[in-house]
Formats: sequence, C-alpha cells, structure tokens
Amino acid sequence: LGMSEADIASAFTLDESKIDWDVVWNIKSNSVEGLNISYEILSSPTGRKASTLKVGDKATIRLTVEADRDMDFVQIDCQHPACFEPTDQHSGYRIIGGQGGYLSRHDSHTEVFFDSFRKGTHVIELEFFVSHEGTYQCGISTARCTYCPDFSAHSSSQTIAITH
Repeated sequence: LGMSEADIASAFTLDESKIDWDVVWNIKSNSVEGLNISYEILSSPTGRKASTLKVGDKATIRLTVEADRDMDFVQIDCQHPACFEPTDQHSGYRIIGGQGGYLSRHDSHTEVFFDSFRKGTHVIELEFFVSHEGTYQCGISTARCTYCPDFSAHSSSQTIAITH
C-alpha cells in the first residue's frame, strides 16, 4: 500500500456511536503459504526443459502444484504461448495429474477445474504442437481455491524462441 502503520491508523477513525468495518489488504508475494505452482516448458521427445523449439515440434507444459491441505473447488489457469496449438482440442472431464478434473480449452489458455484437490504435489502435463516461429511470451499460470480466493498462487512468466 505504500503507507506506514501510523498513516493507516490515522486513516481509520472510530466513531463510537456506530460500528465501522474496514479491511486493508497488503499483497506481498505471488503465493500464500500452503499453495504453490510452477510452470516449465519441456521438449516432448527428450523431456528436457526447453527455451528454444522448432516449428512442428511437440512440446509439453508441465505445471507442478503443491498444496499443504485438502481443498475443494480448485481452478488452475495455464496461459500458453500464441504459437502453441493443443494436441487434444476437446474440453471434457478426464484424469489429470492423478485425479479427476474438467479440462477447458481456450485460444490463449487452458483451465482445469477440480471438485476436490488432495494435499500433496500434483503434476499436470499439457501437450502442444508448435505452429509458428518467433519469440513468444508464455504468460503465467494461476492456481486458486474458488471457495477461498485467499488461497491463490501464480507462476512466473517465461519467454520462448521458436525457429523454423
């Protein structure tokens, strides 16, 4: 917020004739304790982390989600580079990362919805074909509990180079 504790205290005055409810949020990091997500692009034939791919290659986006408790109704949103085309373009219910979830495909991102998300580390892999050359921004991936949006985390963004 850019305010000291004294500034915050003076901004909120108490009127004893009525009850006031105020909230101040201070977001310090990209994840809360208990939920974490990481994003990496792998070359499908080798399984190695890739920063450069060729047009026509098959690539895998690997999301690693760590949760320190069981959660209900978790949504994972994975933004992918504009040059990536999903190998399976159909949305639907399937086994994802060892548990049942609904996969929803869009032009710029893929969403995964879980009714229940167990405690532990879950690896979600999404496969794509590389369709165009250039340098692309990968975007971020977000994991959040829709019941309690305070439990939210996002990955860092990456850049990937595609050659012909």
